[in-house]
Amino acid sequence: MSHSAWDAFVSGDDPNGHGAEIYSDVGELAESVAAFLATGFAAGEAGLVVATPEHVVGITAALAAQGWSAEAIDSSTQLLICDAESTLEAILVDGALSAEAFERVAGELIDGFAGRPLRIFGEIVDLLSRRGRVDEALALEALWNDLQLTRNFSLLCGYGLDIFDPSVQAGPLPSVGRVHSQVLPAHDDARFRNAVERALVDVLGPTKARDVLYIVGGTMREKRVPVAQDALRWVTATWRRKPSASSRSPGRSTRAARRTRSTPERASTRQSPGS
Repeated sequence: MSHSAWDAFVSGDDPNGHGAEIYSDVGELAESVAAFLATGFAAGEAGLVVATPEHVVGITAALAAQGWSAEAIDSSTQLLICDAESTLEAILVDGALSAEAFERVAGELIDGFAGRPLRIFGEIVDLLSRRGRVDEALALEALWNDLQLTRNFSLLCGYGLDIFDPSVQAGPLPSVGRVHSQVLPAHDDARFRNAVERALVDVLGPTKARDVLYIVGGTMREKRVPVAQDALRWVTATWRRKPSASSRSPGRSTRAARRTRSTPERASTRQSPGS
C-alpha cells in the first residue's frame, strides 16, 4: 500500500473503508484520527469516537489544532464520543464477545445518526489485543465488517503494537492486515520505509536487501500494507523457518530498523537496495 492509498482512505474514496493505524506514539495516533474525522466534517459527515479518556483528550486537541474546536463541531456537524472500556463491557456476555450484543450496541449508535454519512474511530479491538485476547479482537473486526454490509460508515481502528517486534510481525500483525482494507504501520510512512530499507542493507547487504524488496514487492502481493512492512514480515517468517541462521536473526533487522527510525535522517555512504 502506498501512502497515497492511505490518503485515499482518509479522503473517503471508499465510503465503507476499514483502515487500521499501527502506532507507538499517542500523539501521532491523535493526529491521524483528527485528520480522518476533520476530512469528514468538512464534507458534512458525522463522527463517532469510541476511545479511552486519554486518547479522547489527544484527539479533541488535534481536532482543535485543525480548526475543529468543540464549538466549531457543535455548530456545524455532529460528534459523539463513547468510552471504549464501557462500550467493551456492553458487548461482552459472561465475559466473552457476543455478536448479538455487538450488533445491538453498535447498531443503535450508528442508527442514531439517522443515515447521515458517518466516520468511526474505535479502539475496543486494541483493548482486547493488549489483554492478550487477539482472537476476540479479530472476531470483533469481522463483526464490524459484517455491520458495514447493512449500514454505511467508514471505520478507523488503532492498534498500539511495536511494528519492529518480530513476535508482532509473526503474530497479530498479519491477521490485522487481513481484516482491514488499508493498514498504516507508521505515522511517517516515508521515514518508516527508509528505516526498513537502510536496516536491511545494514544486516543483509545491498544485494540481498534488494532481493527481499523484489520478492515482497511482486505484483501478486496484497496492496493493503506497505512493501516495507511486508519486508519485515518476510524476514521474520524466513528466519523462523531457518533457525540455524542465527547470525542473521530477524531481530537484527527489526532492531536496526527501529534504531534507524529513531534517529534523524542523515546522508549515508552505504549502497541503497535499488542501486
